[in-house]
Amino acid sequence: MNATSRSSKLQELGATPAKLALIAILGVILIGSFLVNFGFLSSDPAPTATKAPPKPTSNETTKSHAANSTSTAKVPEESRSETATTSKQKICWPSVTVADAAKFDPFARPSFIAAPEPDKTAETSSRKANRPSRLQRMFVQLKALQKAAQEKHALAQAREQEARTHEEENKEAAMSLQDSGISFIVSSGDNITARIGDKTVAIGDRIGRFRIVDIQQTGVIVAPVDESEVASGTK
Repeated sequence: MNATSRSSKLQELGATPAKLALIAILGVILIGSFLVNFGFLSSDPAPTATKAPPKPTSNETTKSHAANSTSTAKVPEESRSETATTSKQKICWPSVTVADAAKFDPFARPSFIAAPEPDKTAETSSRKANRPSRLQRMFVQLKALQKAAQEKHALAQAREQEARTHEEENKEAAMSLQDSGISFIVSSGDNITARIGDKTVAIGDRIGRFRIVDIQQTGVIVAPVDESEVASGTK
């Protein structure tokens, strides 16, 4: 009954003979690897017997001791000489001439650092600041137009004043000529002359600021001359 109940319990747990055999094999492998890892069993092959090397003689022993002492004596001397040379190299300063020392600039930019690029933004802003604005250009143009208008107005006033002066001078000359009066008129064919004051004039002659254009019985007809003729004194 016990064997039957145990087999029925194993079947209920799903244990078959093949599974039980596999579990037993895995258990044996696990125990063997545990023993090997913890030193109970060694996987290395057994050591083989070897012949011991012959003992050195007294002469060989003396030579080896002498060689070792010589090498150990040379090593400190070589290390000392290398240390002294290194310390001398560290102490020695590089030779620099006075000209090189004067040219040296401690604040100069090192050669391995690239030169900074120019600030294009600042340059553009400075150009814009120096460039006159549209309002300034309009103000300059307006000022130029005002100046031209003032010059034109002054020229017109000067011409008007000059014309008034000429007119007044012509009136004065006409009144003077009228006061002189005509003494007599002489007609000889196409030539007609008149006596005005102490002068004898004909058509085309100039008297002061006037030129005689006609001589009639009623008087002398005159016309004002150009200012260029008055200034040049042309008769």
